[in-house]
Formats: sequence, structure tokens, C-alpha cells
Amino acid sequence: MNNVSLGSGLVGKSWAMLFASGGHQVRLYDSDPAALKLAVAEVHSKLKSLEESGDLKNSSQFSAEKQGRLIMGNENTFRLTS
Repeated sequence: MNNVSLGSGLVGKSWAMLFASGGHQVRLYDSDPAALKLAVAEVHSKLKSLEESGDLKNSSQFSAEKQGRLIMGNENTFRLTS
């Protein structure tokens, strides 16, 4: 299992779901704690919705609940330095 770190915007949330469907642990980052909490909740809600509609990627191996457990928020930001 690999670890992936992503921003919590639209693209980051989409990649998070894709990586989680392959069993990878994902940490979403955002400098705004409220935005981060909302992003994680949105991802978990979307995973459940996809599972209910039969469109969840790799659902035979990883349920929405299992994929959701692989996606976490992290308020610690990292900085790029030169």
C-alpha cells in the first residue's frame, strides 16, 4: 500500500477516490480546516453514492466504506523551499 498526498480541491478529491479504489492510502491537505473537513465528508458521501448506483470503481475488492477509510484529512501543510 502506497501513501499519496493531494490537495482537497475538486481534482484532488477525484484522484483520492481513484487511488483509494486501488487500495492506496490518501491524505488530503488544505490550509483551511473547515474546507478540509468538508472535502473528506464529500468524498465519503460520493463513494457511498457511487456504490449505491453500482458505479464504484473496484467495488468487488474495496467497498465504499473500505475506500473511505483509506482517505483522510491532514491539516499539516508542507512548504516547498528553494
